Amino acid sequence: MNRFRIASLTAALLICTATSALAGEPHEGVALYDSGFRVQSNDGDFALRVNSNFQFRLVIDSEDRGADESRENDWQFDLRRARLKFSGHVYRPELRYTIQMNFDIDKIGLKDFYFDYESECGLHVRVGQFHMPFARQTLNSSSRLQHVDRSSAEAAFRDYGADRNLGIMIHNDFGKSSDFQYAFGVYNAGEEFEPVLAARFGYGINGIRFDDEPAFNRDSELQLGVGLGLFTTLYDTDPAAAMTDNTGRTALTVDAILKTGGFSLNGAFFFGMDQTDEDPFSYGSEGMRMSAFVDAGYFVTGRIQPVLRYSYRNPTLDSDVGEGDSMHDIGAGLSVYFRGHNVKWQSDITTSIEGQGPDSDALVNVQARSQIQVGF
Repeated sequence: MNRFRIASLTAALLICTATSALAGEPHEGVALYDSGFRVQSNDGDFALRVNSNFQFRLVIDSEDRGADESRENDWQFDLRRARLKFSGHVYRPELRYTIQMNFDIDKIGLKDFYFDYESECGLHVRVGQFHMPFARQTLNSSSRLQHVDRSSAEAAFRDYGADRNLGIMIHNDFGKSSDFQYAFGVYNAGEEFEPVLAARFGYGINGIRFDDEPAFNRDSELQLGVGLGLFTTLYDTDPAAAMTDNTGRTALTVDAILKTGGFSLNGAFFFGMDQTDEDPFSYGSEGMRMSAFVDAGYFVTGRIQPVLRYSYRNPTLDSDVGEGDSMHDIGAGLSVYFRGHNVKWQSDITTSIEGQGPDSDALVNVQARSQIQVGF
């Protein structure tokens, strides 16, 4: 209860602080709904938009514990995400801000807090805490997926280090529908400045939305987007937090998304290498890892979308699986969009085959998920 009160008071303080700038002369304003609740001054110098996303999920697991033991079955409800987001601009439209708070069970805290300034030439500079520009599915909002959640292949490299962090980034408003996209950033890797470099480049045709997976328009022409992401750490990793005792890591991803006539196809390949000694440019094959996924969806009606997904990881980042073993995930699901992404129901079932390596027998796990999402 204390954590809830603290988070609620923090959210209220943020709203009051932002709206107080709009209350008096000369910044009289208006309130409206525009992809979220929006308050703005009449002169356009100040704006605040409030968004929220709520994901309530039922999860059923059937775990293979090996040939000598019976399967372990379990189910539970999960508040997967409860997010509150404030965004807008201050003093001028070119100076934008985003604050996103997390109210998940036992995970209350700050997700994003950054300012983004757009220069006259279209160059953006962003400072604060935000996602590194690496994998497209990581950068996309978890509320705009065509499956219940992101792929296990993406999650493996997010855990590898390509996630949110404090830093500075130069970009051209990437992630939306511009034809050519680029971003380059420098980030912290620990409590001290231990540089992590990350970059992403993308190209799209026919106005494709990189940040939205489903193909809602069943009459649309062919749209295609491709991207390349890289990140590297130039520091000694903490063995207690790292997945190996090596000194650093470098990763690359190539991804693509295609939409046409209600059909959507997207996927990515990830490759990472751990450094083998103190030389930041020395790598060994024992530190290599890779993953990939592909998923597809098709709107059979304006609201109903069956989906399929295949994911692969080798070696897996799960400590219960032996070195060099692989994991295959094969899943199918159904999404029903009542009001686009704002109100939707998504369910899937996934079979995971893990431990197919020279020193282990395969384990077959099954997971079913059903999720209601409500947002504004």
